Amino acid sequence: MSKKRQRPRRRSEPPSAIVVEQPNQVTSPVLRAIREALGYNEIGFEPVGLARGEIKFELSGTPIRAMARESYAVFPLLQLEAELFWLGAALVFDGELGNYRLKSISLLVFKGEAFDERKITLFRAEWDNLESGTIHAQPHWHVYPRVIESRVSVDMDSDTLASHSDLLDFQMESTVEEDPEWGTASNFHYAMSSRWAIEGIGHHQAHLTEIDDLIRWIKSCIGYSRDQLRWLFT
Repeated sequence: MSKKRQRPRRRSEPPSAIVVEQPNQVTSPVLRAIREALGYNEIGFEPVGLARGEIKFELSGTPIRAMARESYAVFPLLQLEAELFWLGAALVFDGELGNYRLKSISLLVFKGEAFDERKITLFRAEWDNLESGTIHAQPHWHVYPRVIESRVSVDMDSDTLASHSDLLDFQMESTVEEDPEWGTASNFHYAMSSRWAIEGIGHHQAHLTEIDDLIRWIKSCIGYSRDQLRWLFT
């Protein structure tokens, strides 16, 4: 009696995103990480329904807000003698066959007075789920136009300066204003975890598939941002 040949089993594809049965499987450890990093236990998440079955979780638990195209609840990140810095955060999930796929996470940093919602948006750290065909680095930084300044340093005698009045005009008017519709400068994706030195061009994308990796990334982004701001403003 001939034995029936067994078909080889298909290898299961490795996960390409964090997929959970309920969003709180992600939001709860993320909250613990942010509370620990900022030292505020009253931080919460508030869900907001979006189009196409998406759901967004934004920080809640404070009346202090800041604007970056949308209004965000923010918590103190760093207080210096003359400057106050704030952190906002958001997670977006896709509803997917009864599960929830983490689509993106954003950490936003602002500077300004507590009850002035028109704080300066400095930068944000972001990690989007990789979509087919995307060229953007994952994770990455975005820097907002109002904090980008181009200055020309000149060292010339008076006669040379007089003959280069156009250069002086450029120097006086070189500060870039923030585009209310998010101009091209804020759309540039600054690579955060590239492997260019080891693997060459094109190696600047990482899949976010583990909650533990997400937590380490959040804590590290917050700590690094705080350290850099302290270094810049002191």
